[in-house]
Amino acid sequence: RGKGYSFKAASMLNRNYHLYKQSKSFALASEKEYLTTDGILNKAWDINSFIVAHAGFAKKLVLIEQPMHKMSGYKKTGYSGDYGFLSEIIGVTLKNDPDKARGKRGKIILWEEAGSFPNILKSWRLAQKSVESGNRVFGFMLAFGTGGEEGENFLGLESMFYKPDVFRILDLQNVFDRNSSTGTCGFFVPDYLNREDCYDKDGNSDVVKAIVEVMHKRLLIKYKSTNLTDFAQVKAEEPLTPQEAVMRTEGTIFPVSDLKEHLASIAPTLEHFVGQH
Repeated sequence: RGKGYSFKAASMLNRNYHLYKQSKSFALASEKEYLTTDGILNKAWDINSFIVAHAGFAKKLVLIEQPMHKMSGYKKTGYSGDYGFLSEIIGVTLKNDPDKARGKRGKIILWEEAGSFPNILKSWRLAQKSVESGNRVFGFMLAFGTGGEEGENFLGLESMFYKPDVFRILDLQNVFDRNSSTGTCGFFVPDYLNREDCYDKDGNSDVVKAIVEVMHKRLLIKYKSTNLTDFAQVKAEEPLTPQEAVMRTEGTIFPVSDLKEHLASIAPTLEHFVGQH
């Protein structure tokens, strides 16, 4: 989650840049800070510097080098045009204009902080035409983000996660939510995986230690905080299940966390439960 996703995504951008000739790789976000302020492009440039310094396959000649755009290649003295590998990494900020996602024909399109992305559903639909033609798909799109976002912006990512086939996203059996024996969803990484300081000597996640830390923090906030939304917020920010990640944290006076737990408990027999008089 979080920085771990951004680092892996930045590595994907560099894979294309150094290995696929004339490839275009895009990183999209609603705000520039998600790309350039400890964001995916900062990490991409750091990784690129390491590759250039240590890898024999690195593309060291650069035509364009800007905070939001890098292009490999070179000019020939006395000749017009660009020469070389001509691969590109391009950052794009959409702000509140979904149409900026149109025409980004690339090998990969990454959606950074998709949980804070206004109009992501429309933007996603527009960008799909840049990576597919009919039933043939020639590019890859990946949306990722952290739970706990407030307002309507998170609704888009929630829809994409729980109805992946509608958006041509790889669907998995929902083994992540409690008491969910049917249905599909996207891929989910819980907070007990890749949690700081919760690893064994080989770098594997220490799940027990991580869950103990998470639950200790939750209980402390639940019984000591005076803010009604604090408990729901911490569960959404450090979720153990997708239901927690998509939890509403504003606009209600009801105990959202408790209601979510109750809904999960009745989910296996929901039809019988709602059919009672």
